[in-house]
Amino acid sequence: MPLSPSLRAPARRSVAFALAAVVAVLAFAPPAGAAKLMNYNLLNWGGASGVARVPNMRLIAQSVAPDLIVTEEMTDQAGVDLFLNSVLNANEPGQWAAGPHTEGPDTDSGIFYKPSKWNLLDVFILPTELRHVYRYHLRLAGYSSPGAELYAYVFHLKASTGFEAQRAYEMRLIRRNADSLAVGSHVVFCGDYNVYTSSEPAYVKALQDTATNIGRMKDPINRPGSWNSNTSLAIVHTQSPRRLQFGGGANGGMDDRFDFILESYNLDDGVGLELDESTYKAFGNDGLHCCNAAINDPPTNTAVGQAMADTLMTASDHLPVVATFIVPSQLG
Repeated sequence: MPLSPSLRAPARRSVAFALAAVVAVLAFAPPAGAAKLMNYNLLNWGGASGVARVPNMRLIAQSVAPDLIVTEEMTDQAGVDLFLNSVLNANEPGQWAAGPHTEGPDTDSGIFYKPSKWNLLDVFILPTELRHVYRYHLRLAGYSSPGAELYAYVFHLKASTGFEAQRAYEMRLIRRNADSLAVGSHVVFCGDYNVYTSSEPAYVKALQDTATNIGRMKDPINRPGSWNSNTSLAIVHTQSPRRLQFGGGANGGMDDRFDFILESYNLDDGVGLELDESTYKAFGNDGLHCCNAAINDPPTNTAVGQAMADTLMTASDHLPVVATFIVPSQLG
């Protein structure tokens, strides 16, 4: 039986109110944002050597403008404090925090983040024969859903040719741990991989399709090949920006892709937290300085200019790798 006009009116008002409420929520929802990640091998960061390089690191941090930084080759707690207080909070007072430092058998990794963008939930240490692997569990500030959480593995695999088997073993440990995470976990794998080609067992294991693929890694730029001294892949090289020998580290010029940010596949599925693959780059690499050339050699660096190229050459024997996360809107 049809409703009388007096009964239909409240129903119409209820529907109208519900639609208005939805519109209000959407209208006042914060827009999708971005959060920039930087992975950087700081070259035995700490002590007098670290103090001397503070001005260079300040300039690099200002230019990159990250919200989350993971590092390799931290020497001790004093090095963590130096980077936090004399570099990051010197640039942006009170905006940065550091994760807890755990002393390992060699140099260590670290994490620095803006609490306005990220909450650090916990830290897990995965020991290996040479250096610890660090797993940092974060969540976007202001969010409560597991879909806004991120696991960041930070590591420094064994260096040099002849140690391919050890790097492969270290990567197997990382994959096994990552594959034990909850289904749907967002993961990035940051570090100094020290691999020379995409056919090296450690890199192959990272990308391997297995029965459990939570920790399967994807290369955001998909530039496989033999990276060492390959001019056609010069734009992806990260080591070494210097030809001169000083302050330790490598001095062979720009000829290797050692530093990576790899991602889990659900960071590129179009849903929720995403890694914008188009933003991935080796900061300061213009592709014109390859194969025994320093990053600040002629011709003038077209990516960052001469002054910043000089700064990168002095700061470390690696370039930072950067990429930006797309942060989903909050709907309530």
